[in-house]
Amino acid sequence: MKFKTTYSFEKLKKSLDLVIENALKESGDKYKTSMEKILDDGKRLEPLSQIRIDNRKAGYGWMGKPVPPTADTRPLIQTGKLRNSMRVSKEGVYMEDYGIEHDRATFKDSKIQVDERPFIRMSLDETKLTDVAKKYYNKLKKAFKKWAIKNFMNL
Repeated sequence: MKFKTTYSFEKLKKSLDLVIENALKESGDKYKTSMEKILDDGKRLEPLSQIRIDNRKAGYGWMGKPVPPTADTRPLIQTGKLRNSMRVSKEGVYMEDYGIEHDRATFKDSKIQVDERPFIRMSLDETKLTDVAKKYYNKLKKAFKKWAIKNFMNL
């Protein structure tokens, strides 16, 4: 008795890889958008101290670094560098390192105590990743079912 292979696991793998890649991209996009909204609003983060507000108006940034003066009092939005650095890739969401340090109030190179502004953790709690997971779980099932019907119904 001889058996002949009439199906390709490679085609299934490509289909599944594409579904997973799209799910990760959509999850990252939702997460990034949520962080941007929290930063743009600024109301849910610990407010700036009066000295920080005065320094911003005078054009002083972190550690006295000269920056363009601003009357904007939203935390973490002085120059826009942090918000504009957010990028989504296949591996995750990336931003300037100091964003993570602000989120956790842990600055490795500074003896200055800063307020915790957990915009990363807030956005993770608010991002409806379970909705994305359900959507792509159903797409994975559909891709596998389509492959199985095509390859095994003709046996």
